[in-house]
Amino acid sequence: MNVLVQIIVPAITFLLGYFAEKLLDLSVKKCREAAAKKKARKMVSSQTDILITAVGYPFISPHQEVKCTETGKKMYLAFPEERRSELPASSGTFETKDELSYPIHLDGVEDTLLKGLVEKNRSAVAECFINRTGGMYFNGEKYGISYFDGYSRTCDEAEKPILTYRLYKTDYFTHSVLQETIKDLSKQYGELSVQRLNTEFAPFRTSMGVSIIVELPKSNQIILTQRARSSSYTENAVWYYVSATEAFSETDYDSFMRGPSLLNCIKRGVLEELNINSQMYDEADIKIYAAFFEKYFFQDGLVAKITLHNDVGFETIAASKDSAKDSVLEVGNLFVLENSASAISGFIRNNRQTMRAQTIFALECHMARL
Repeated sequence: MNVLVQIIVPAITFLLGYFAEKLLDLSVKKCREAAAKKKARKMVSSQTDILITAVGYPFISPHQEVKCTETGKKMYLAFPEERRSELPASSGTFETKDELSYPIHLDGVEDTLLKGLVEKNRSAVAECFINRTGGMYFNGEKYGISYFDGYSRTCDEAEKPILTYRLYKTDYFTHSVLQETIKDLSKQYGELSVQRLNTEFAPFRTSMGVSIIVELPKSNQIILTQRARSSSYTENAVWYYVSATEAFSETDYDSFMRGPSLLNCIKRGVLEELNINSQMYDEADIKIYAAFFEKYFFQDGLVAKITLHNDVGFETIAASKDSAKDSVLEVGNLFVLENSASAISGFIRNNRQTMRAQTIFALECHMARL
């Protein structure tokens, strides 16, 4: 009997301790998740150029909670016929005539003024493509957004946001012309809202980019970059960015799902800029923090995070990043920052003047979940 007691009592004590520890870990995890959800729900950007259109509580899954459909609509502006012969052979293909599924019109702006600005910027952007300046080297296909909804929710107790995008086809030339046109009118069209973006501003909503934060559990760090001067939107300055940024395009079409895939866009972004391949992470560890609209460049955006495997360190990424397809063109410098709210907020405070609004917003989203 004493032998049984000596065996059973320690066994029971061990099991009770084991399950108590697991229960405590679960409780701590739940508390952290609840705190992250609370911070995410209160997410307010410090950037006046950012309009927040959706926030994950604390995350949005790109696998199940993002719906992208093509509308069959198109927005293409033709390259000036009289300048086509001056284009470098490697600059891609351009449309020979305008194809506009949506009228280029803004309430409160005279159509003659708007048309004049479009033509002015058509000529200016054509000049950039001819001279290969301002990051305008190649005219690729892009997706524009005719409608976005971030208010739908999943039908379960989590009630996670569902992001719905309706897309039209456009290209980089058209986007650049309309982007410069809307910047010329920034003091005339008033305050932006999701409703206005989904209606009168749809023709100007010609681009969406993803700001991607790469997390390194091995060293508890995140990767940041300095953009190369040769990349787009630098305005001849050096800017701090998150790990990678990528534009949503027809390249991200998923033939199996028969539709555009933002998951593919995120995976392509880290591969083409940092040479991070799918063997270095699990797709389940890719999450979306928030959707937003950036007012200065007049572009939609998403903030995403990708967590690498525990055996992948920064030295591996740094050693191979120059082999990435777009690294030399897009990424000037690569470095790491401690993955803590204090380190990130300190970095923002010390470098705010050399950081784009979407970079600061992306880091704010990440801090809100730490």
